Amino acid sequence: MCVLDKKQAAYVGVLLMVLLMAACGRKPMLEVAFALPEAAEHQRVEFLAFYISSPYFILKDGQKLPAVLDDTKPWQSNTVALIKLHCLSENCGRQLVLKPPRTKAHNIQGVGFDMGVPFEQNHSNPLLAPAPLNDDAMFWVWQQGHKFLRLDLSSTASQGGVVFHIGSVGCAASSVMRAPSSACTQPNILALEFPVFDVNENKLEFQLASFGAPAGNEVLHCTGDYAAKLDCAALFGQLGMSLSEGRCDRVCNAGYLFSVVQRGIND
Repeated sequence: MCVLDKKQAAYVGVLLMVLLMAACGRKPMLEVAFALPEAAEHQRVEFLAFYISSPYFILKDGQKLPAVLDDTKPWQSNTVALIKLHCLSENCGRQLVLKPPRTKAHNIQGVGFDMGVPFEQNHSNPLLAPAPLNDDAMFWVWQQGHKFLRLDLSSTASQGGVVFHIGSVGCAASSVMRAPSSACTQPNILALEFPVFDVNENKLEFQLASFGAPAGNEVLHCTGDYAAKLDCAALFGQLGMSLSEGRCDRVCNAGYLFSVVQRGIND
């Protein structure tokens, strides 16, 4: 008699579920997995989270096929997902779960998405916001909306660190407690694209190295009034995003934030 350990039994269970779904004519969900690398010496990740919207698949013929988020996961609705890489709870998303596309998987060669929240949802009533837009740690005020990316790094050897929060600015409203009636002058939504990405073999690893290890007591601070802060000029430049317009030329420099790496055995 063959006895399976817990890991083997779990693997067999997942395999049987996939086979059953295939037999019933249902395709399994596709996942874009995210990962956090080992922090650099003296570097500690206090907070790292970001919103994702408007995902799509890149087909081998160059076409872009819109993808649909699986809204049964607690960290995503059918339009927006909140990925939290500093959080180890099972309710914190570390992968983008997408419904099967209307094409065969072998036709897909890459993925793309926006790091940000669409205007209407970004400025909806925060008191009525459904998950994942009800996270206070990712919210500024009604006028500005949500932080699309929040990265907080600290040093274990000094008082230095990195505070990098991206969100929309230039949002005209009657008060900070009201939504703007027209588009913000600097939306700051990052359009990211990975032309070569296998959802079954690869994952996106956040590039902590792009932000360096905090040195001395210096704090790299980029949040809010980006155009007025010297620290922001370098960061936005690396992302390929205009400080004055709050957008990139077609797509941003995705490689500054993520690298495409091979999945491990346990991924």
